[in-house]
Amino acid sequence: MNLAFRDEVTTSIFRPTQDALEFERKLDGRLGGNRPRYENIRLMIGRSLLEADSPPHLSNDQRGSKGELRGRELFGKEIDLWMTLFILEGGLKEGSRVDDFRVTVEAHWARGCQLLREDLEQAGDDVVQLAMNLANRLPDGVATRSRGGRSGTEDDFETVGPIRLQIGPVSQAHPSGEPISFVLNAGGSPHLVLMGKTGQGKTRIGVHIIRQILHATQVPFIYVDPKPDFAPGGQYHGTFDQNAENVTTLVVGLDPIPLDFLPRPDRGDIGLQSACMRLRDSICASAPAAGPVQRDRLLSCIEQVARSTGGRGLESVHATYESALEDANSRADSVSSLLGELNRFDAFEPTLAPAEFFSRSWVLSLKADIPDSYKNLIVGLLLDAAADYLLGQEDAPLVNGHRELRHMLIIDEANRILRKSRSDSLVRLITQSRSRGCCLMLLSQNPGDFEGAEYDFLSQIGTVIAFACNQTDRGLTALKGVYGRRLMPSEFSDSRLTQGLAFCKLPQRDAEVVKCW
Repeated sequence: MNLAFRDEVTTSIFRPTQDALEFERKLDGRLGGNRPRYENIRLMIGRSLLEADSPPHLSNDQRGSKGELRGRELFGKEIDLWMTLFILEGGLKEGSRVDDFRVTVEAHWARGCQLLREDLEQAGDDVVQLAMNLANRLPDGVATRSRGGRSGTEDDFETVGPIRLQIGPVSQAHPSGEPISFVLNAGGSPHLVLMGKTGQGKTRIGVHIIRQILHATQVPFIYVDPKPDFAPGGQYHGTFDQNAENVTTLVVGLDPIPLDFLPRPDRGDIGLQSACMRLRDSICASAPAAGPVQRDRLLSCIEQVARSTGGRGLESVHATYESALEDANSRADSVSSLLGELNRFDAFEPTLAPAEFFSRSWVLSLKADIPDSYKNLIVGLLLDAAADYLLGQEDAPLVNGHRELRHMLIIDEANRILRKSRSDSLVRLITQSRSRGCCLMLLSQNPGDFEGAEYDFLSQIGTVIAFACNQTDRGLTALKGVYGRRLMPSEFSDSRLTQGLAFCKLPQRDAEVVKCW
């Protein structure tokens, strides 16, 4: 930025929204009054700059007609510092024009007003508590802890604080244009559901939210991609590389998942037997013809392999089951056939223990020509291992009402699992994992995917983002609890939710239509 640019900034006019102007007066009163006006405005702008992402620019009709300031009044002698901050943290780029600087400042001013108002409400209108909470958001003053399963190096520490997210790059209430954001980890459920018909944008917005979370936390994650979108033709195209460290992408069917999903023999009899029973149930869900004899035989074989010191893969379970058939003079059955066919896909390789596997980030794309029934089984075995490991961890720290995020699990096309077969492990993860710092994101087709009492876990979902989708009465009934009222099919229709619009229920907000892009 040259001197001419600096001089233009000092004479430029910056206007607040009407909302920001009104809150400025309230804030001044709560902070004692008789303060220079610019101090309250700088506090709002600085609060917005603490967020990981940039706010959407305001439209001309959102800019107020009163309360304008020139750059020299707003920034004073610290103008060089503020210009640098907006380049480093505010989304401004080298080569920007003065008008670009103005709209960026006004966008942060508007969002900072909203964030600071929420901070003041959370502090119970206590300015001392507000000051303490704001101090805890600063890089040098926020509680930190080492990530579980990592070495104790400086890079292994992460912030315990609010994770504030936007719904897409625009994130505005429709049609008012009010900036919309929410805190993922404010003590309630961090889990999210995105739904919508194919092509409506749920994966696009899901990826946008994931990138924001990764930018704020660098938390390890697993993205299950059954289509596969992120590795077409077996080649990963770097969807998350800018915001994630050491992401490994596998095309399952070409590369095995390097996870030892069998329970460890040293965990105790009850824990091992329970985990083996869940694995048995997942496998038998894909072999509906399996009767009580086959189920008992499979359970015995899984437990035998889990307790052994030899091979621990699906091949060993299959071989043990074949031996049990021979010992019983029985012919091959549906379970042995299922295990044999699953091994042909080379889906798992017991290379990494769960602690190591779940401390890394993975994009798991399922090869397109794998039959859906086997895709469901592969995902089911992964969910069993995830629930077994993640729910066995200690509770994540809760600091100033914000739970530390430790792991994120994203399942695209979750309707395959929700509608075809019950996944007890998925239900356990949704209902029990938030205290362990786990966040689940499910991307599905429509509310009907959540029909039925056995999948009635939507009360444990904190955020629902619904694009235009098909509806059923039972599906809308399933959403009634999370939205807090009776829902009408028209609220999810194409005519109401045109491209870029979503009907959302966000934490601590009423249901509303949000313009995402």
